[in-house]
Amino acid sequence: MMNVTLILIPSLTMPADDTVDPGGSYSWSVTANDPDNFKDPLSFTLVSVNPTPSNNFTALTVDATTGEISWNPTCDDIADGIDTVYTVTVAVSDGCDSVQGSFEVTLYAEPCEPCESTDLSFFSLEVKEGGSWTEYLGDFDPSTLVYNVMTTNFAEHFVFTVDAECVEEASLYYNWYRGISCTDNWLTGESGNTGELPSWIPITSGGTYPTAQSDRPICNKGGNILFIKVTNTGSADKIYQVNVDKPNP
Repeated sequence: MMNVTLILIPSLTMPADDTVDPGGSYSWSVTANDPDNFKDPLSFTLVSVNPTPSNNFTALTVDATTGEISWNPTCDDIADGIDTVYTVTVAVSDGCDSVQGSFEVTLYAEPCEPCESTDLSFFSLEVKEGGSWTEYLGDFDPSTLVYNVMTTNFAEHFVFTVDAECVEEASLYYNWYRGISCTDNWLTGESGNTGELPSWIPITSGGTYPTAQSDRPICNKGGNILFIKVTNTGSADKIYQVNVDKPNP
């Protein structure tokens, strides 16, 4: 009787389909079994990634020995600005036979959409009154552009802090008008700007301004106005206005 050796091809188990965000580090495990133990260990290879990635595609790799797939996708890997579904096909070989399997990875586009808002996300105005500081605009609403602050005591100085909703994309500026009853002038010291609006003074999101105390005087007779301008590509400029007055005697 002739002895017959039965050679069995490997089996391959692919990971479940997944959805990922750009900027993360991801890995998936491909498992395989070699029924006839023709070769140990098995060898894994990346067959294809479809649709065909662009030239700047972040390399997706497969460990030849373990079958682990690794990918650190970026915004450059998103096609046409929409969620991109990549089909990843992997092969396993026992040195004689090879089998393939595929799974899908959806790269989520929203984290890479440009932030074009001209809203502020935070606005705090602090006024030094009677030797102590009082904070205003605790009920700040970015959709409201004009605010009225009524001080309760003799006001000396002011400082403010603002955050932009689009921190990386937006540009921030400010100016301060000291009431007509107190010399009727615009703040000029922060960056050497002079003259009336639109001679805006640039600031940074999250910073506290003015930085010099000499640029913080408040007219105790009222008529003070703080202006914050937010600009961003693709959106109309937005100007927030805070009127700072004192109660009538």
